[in-house]
Amino acid sequence: MKKNTDLLLVSCGSKVIDYPALALPQLTGYLRKRGVSVMQIDLNILLKDQILTSEYLLELYYEILPLLLMKNYTYRETYLTLKDFYDCLSVFRKKYHFYQLEKVKKDLQNREYFKLQNRSFMEKVKILFRISKHLDFLFAILPYVLDFSPGASLHLKLQTLIRQELVDISTEHPMMIGFSVITTQNSFSLWMAHQLKNKFQYAGSIVFGGSQPTKFEELYLKNNECIDFVVFGEGEEPLFRLIHEMKTKKNFADIPRLIYRDKLGSIMKNKNQKFLSNNYSFCFPDYDGLPLEKYLSPVFPIMGSTNCPWKKCQFCAHRTSFKEDYRERNPKDIVNEMKFMYQKYNIKIFHFADETMTKNHGVEISKIIEKERLPFLWMSFGRLDDEFDRSALEQLYRGGARVIEWGLESASDKVLKKMNKGISVSKAQEILCYAGEAGIRNKVLTWHNYPGEGIEDVIRTISLVEKNTDCSFAVPMLTLKQQLVLQVGSPLYDEVFYQDGKLKYFDKVWHPNSEYSINAKFYSKTNSDFEKNQVIESYLKKIKKYCDTKDIFIAFNENVTLDLLLCEKGKWQ
Repeated sequence: MKKNTDLLLVSCGSKVIDYPALALPQLTGYLRKRGVSVMQIDLNILLKDQILTSEYLLELYYEILPLLLMKNYTYRETYLTLKDFYDCLSVFRKKYHFYQLEKVKKDLQNREYFKLQNRSFMEKVKILFRISKHLDFLFAILPYVLDFSPGASLHLKLQTLIRQELVDISTEHPMMIGFSVITTQNSFSLWMAHQLKNKFQYAGSIVFGGSQPTKFEELYLKNNECIDFVVFGEGEEPLFRLIHEMKTKKNFADIPRLIYRDKLGSIMKNKNQKFLSNNYSFCFPDYDGLPLEKYLSPVFPIMGSTNCPWKKCQFCAHRTSFKEDYRERNPKDIVNEMKFMYQKYNIKIFHFADETMTKNHGVEISKIIEKERLPFLWMSFGRLDDEFDRSALEQLYRGGARVIEWGLESASDKVLKKMNKGISVSKAQEILCYAGEAGIRNKVLTWHNYPGEGIEDVIRTISLVEKNTDCSFAVPMLTLKQQLVLQVGSPLYDEVFYQDGKLKYFDKVWHPNSEYSINAKFYSKTNSDFEKNQVIESYLKKIKKYCDTKDIFIAFNENVTLDLLLCEKGKWQ
């Protein structure tokens, strides 16, 4: 059968709906520049756009969620999450109608952002993104509990919608289908790969790549006969060489970062080569083929650096997601990409997807933007490092910085030292003051329950956030409700187990309940969970009341780019 394209790239649910992810466009831009024919499909936005309509929401509310809630689940958390989704729809249904939610979605797609200043509209926007987040969980379990085969006894609209996407992909007859996978996409992506090979008779090759396969590597081939290749780390050059070999002699042994089966069925893992190519100077991401009109914000992600310059936090397992050392792109090249996206796609708002923006790198980027009087606004993540001073933060603002999400974690120096965070509370406070005075919207990311943390440490964190909120140096955040996530692969997890098998820090540790998870559950008698939760719950109620009174919108990971839109429109408290 004739192959219509070399590579069809797929990004499944679950991701955000406000702007496109970077993985597919970056791969597409690189491969197209080298003569590879590529299609890219963002199933996340295609499915969610359709589901977030009155027709599909009614089916979810009256048929699908009740059906799922009647099933017996091994994990009570599954039931509770589904129940929360149902309750969310129920509350909205009683107050409004689902067609109003669909209209809000279309208003955002039509760029009618002046409506964000309306309290009722903003309330519906919050619900819209909350439902989108619930859909992420639904995508993870739905394929395994409903029958999507052509002869299924149930004929639900959502089943038909997902089945049609599978038909559309298989009828393209690409030589290869590539899945870009982060943790939240893993379950749905694996299911789709199995469906394409086993039920839709796709005869080509399937390759998995992204941060999740980079963590677990050979496991994907060991557990899934439908997967032919795994690429770990940056995938541009390995994919290009793999496609070339598929067309010629099919010798895979010299392709770096490739995992595959040899002729005898043995799993082979090729060596890791760092800095395979300077991808971003060779080409820019290519968004052609993606339904840009369906995303809710006119924002593009941009990558200024790879990995993290610190890499010492005890709780962090991101080191398992990278095969690169930390390196920064040339600031001129970054601004050139911004200008290219502005000229081609009329995009002038950007979200840096880096682990963090360092002072010197940010300053150099902002100086170019300021000098050339470019209309760009941007946001980034940041570490509250000693290098930041008043002058640098003022320069960042003049160069377009409007929102920085700072990873504070805790406002206790004792806890920060245990984390090996490499920052101090006094310097963090100084940075927040300087940045706030410069005009930057500071967002302080915090969480609780690190080993050795007491109630007094939680109170210190609450006090710092409240003080900076009252002084307008920071916007209110609800992230403190999140507890420590103990991750396999982190230095903290490596310290948990003594050589004699006894536990350090915790009284009980449960390993991840899935081979594709790194999150381990834990219990400690000394964590004072009940008392902490009381203090935190009181704080959260106070913050929510404050935001309602002041008409302040709190953006989270699901809708983070709305912060930039509100800054652009001047609606910033």
